[in-house]
Amino acid sequence: MSNKKQENLENKITLDFFSDYDNLVKKENFIAYDKVLASILLKNNSSFDSDLYKEFYNAVTHSIKNKLPIIFNKFSINFDMNLKFSTITRVPKLILSDDVNVVASESEEGANLKSSTDVMYNKFLATLNDEIITLIAKNYIVEILPNIIMFMSENTESLKLFFAKSLTMGMIG
Repeated sequence: MSNKKQENLENKITLDFFSDYDNLVKKENFIAYDKVLASILLKNNSSFDSDLYKEFYNAVTHSIKNKLPIIFNKFSINFDMNLKFSTITRVPKLILSDDVNVVASESEEGANLKSSTDVMYNKFLATLNDEIITLIAKNYIVEILPNIIMFMSENTESLKLFFAKSLTMGMIG
C-alpha cells in the first residue's frame, strides 16, 4: 500500500473514532460526567461547593492537564503517545485491573481515585468506583472523566474507552 493510501486510511480511522465518540454521547443511555458526579455527591451528602469535590476536581484536572495516570479500583487511565490520534500530545488509554497495580507503583504522581487515608474522601472514592462499575454493568455509556467515556461493548463484552478530539489538542473540557 502506498504511503498516501496508508495516510488516508489512518485519517479515516481517526475521523471514525471521533465521530463514534460524538454519536455515543448523543445516545439515550449516555450519562454525562456532571450527572455521575452529582449522584455521587448526593450519596455522600456533599455538593459541588464542598472541599471534598474540590479535592477530587483538582486531582482530576491536574492529571488530565499534565497527562498523568488516573487510577480507579478496577482500571486506570494512562496517557500515551498514539500517532493515530495526535502527533503533539498523549491521549487516554484504558488499562484494566490486572495492570493497575503496576501503573500505581510506577507513578508517583497522578490521581489516585482508588483510595485515600481521609475517611470522607475514601468513602467518596468508593462511591465513585461503585457507581461507575454499576452504571457500565447496566449498559450505560458513562462519561467517567471530562470528555472521556467508557462502556461495555455488546459485541466483545469488553470495556471500551473513547475520548473527545479536544483531548488531542491538550484541552480539558
